[in-house]
Amino acid sequence: MKRKASFAAFGLALVLAGCSKAVTAEELAGNVYQYEKEGFGGAFIIRLEEDGTFTYYEGGLSSYIGNGNWSLEGETLTLQERNRHFTFQAEKDCLVFQKEASGEFSYLCVEDGAKFTAQAE
Repeated sequence: MKRKASFAAFGLALVLAGCSKAVTAEELAGNVYQYEKEGFGGAFIIRLEEDGTFTYYEGGLSSYIGNGNWSLEGETLTLQERNRHFTFQAEKDCLVFQKEASGEFSYLCVEDGAKFTAQAE
């Protein structure tokens, strides 16, 4: 019985280790991420460009297009505008908003832990 339990624990450890693979900047670059909830009159999207810049658009009713530079340190993605920044935990297919380490968006109050999911283009 101990042998089966040890084997199951080892298998679980391997699965969990596979899920914790760090995301690289190359994997994030060129992707578009969409907010899991309704944006300001449409989809709220964030686009990470290969050249280290980003744009975001909070929805169809917004006339503001945010932009600046993005960087990745470990699993922390930072979007830096001129006067504010936004922080996310970068995962394989989504960005998880870190409200306490971020500024406010212009039209939406995005909750801590809200997800922005990678979109197929």
